[in-house]
Amino acid sequence: MNPKKLQSNKFTAIMLGVALIIFSIYTLSRPQLTLTAMSLVFGVLMLLNGLSHILYFFSIEAPGQGNELSPKGSVTSSKRTCRHYLNFILGIIFSVFGIFLLFRLEFAGKLLIYIVGVWLIVDGLFGISLALKANSGKLRNSVLTLGIIIIVGGILVIVFHNAAGVLLNIIVGLSLLADGLRLLLGAILLPTVSD
Repeated sequence: MNPKKLQSNKFTAIMLGVALIIFSIYTLSRPQLTLTAMSLVFGVLMLLNGLSHILYFFSIEAPGQGNELSPKGSVTSSKRTCRHYLNFILGIIFSVFGIFLLFRLEFAGKLLIYIVGVWLIVDGLFGISLALKANSGKLRNSVLTLGIIIIVGGILVIVFHNAAGVLLNIIVGLSLLADGLRLLLGAILLPTVSD
């Protein structure tokens, strides 16, 4: 691997690890505000995603509007296809769902809890797979342990989804802290490559 790329990845891992640790501290200190803010962001992202699908649909020529000449002189078609109509329908669905979530933040928070739980499980599995590939015993054991903690955190989030928001945010906060520590340890214990 290119030494500069390896160092850049190491720097990125350290920065992401620090960001996750900071976010975990914020999550642990302001649980209800954190869930509401994440729900709001989730609704906005769904709405923007839907609008981007709709705008893309209208950027494609409707049937009967003509064709374009390619640089080589051949005729190319930029007409709407079945896939474009499907994306348009998905855009409408995403937009309506995003608006619904913005007006129903409590529901968005519950849905977000499941999404976070699944994300933590997948992220923990990814960490375990990295640990199994690691050459260093220290790195392997640390990342493996943190991967297991992240998976347990994800399972707890899903199983106890009806529990108080404070408990869920503590679990998410601790899982984010473990994930940040895993990234930091991985970057710090990663052998330094000289030019």
